[in-house]
Amino acid sequence: MRRFLAVLLVCTFVLAMIPSVSAQGDLGSEGNPIQVFFVPSVEAQAIVEGGDVMAAALEAATGLKFEVFVPTSYAATIEAMCAAPDSSMGFIPAAGYVLASNRCGVEVGAAAIRFGWPYYWAEYIVRRDSDIFDLGDLTGKTWGYGDPSSTSGYIVPSVEMQSRGIVPGDTVETGGHNQTVLAVYNGEVDFGTTFFSPPTMPEGHAAWQEGDLPEP
Repeated sequence: MRRFLAVLLVCTFVLAMIPSVSAQGDLGSEGNPIQVFFVPSVEAQAIVEGGDVMAAALEAATGLKFEVFVPTSYAATIEAMCAAPDSSMGFIPAAGYVLASNRCGVEVGAAAIRFGWPYYWAEYIVRRDSDIFDLGDLTGKTWGYGDPSSTSGYIVPSVEMQSRGIVPGDTVETGGHNQTVLAVYNGEVDFGTTFFSPPTMPEGHAAWQEGDLPEP
């Protein structure tokens, strides 16, 4: 599958935490665990499995109890966090953070570092046998994206295409970045938009830098 980058800096991926998490004395107990929310960026089961590993590490470090949740959409994740303002924390992308901050005062606790970078990119992907070679070729093509609240998967690409006068044809909401890749691979959509993180380079090669090919 051929990939090509569309946008350089997207934004930081943030860990958002509601203040006053420790206000309740029994918060973090077996009966009242701290709720940890993730957006459904990829398959929910994969997120839950990774989240459980993280929760176990947090429990070992703090002595508190944590419970992982993956709501059905980005918007549902924000709703869930705002419904539990004194007992939740979440790993949400930048656009979700802005919405949650405006809605219920979510505050940033930390930012993620991916492969040495404090931010990530949006990318457009097509099949190798596609007749799409640049952004202008996207006009009228079927577009697959994970969630309309995804910064890299939808918001940034939609703004960029609009600014260039590119009007896609049909759209398909796939449910996640991995599902978008599969939809492109299977020919269900002409192109997809997902996040891009720099690849881990083979041993003996310099670390990936901006401007390098997206695939080494």
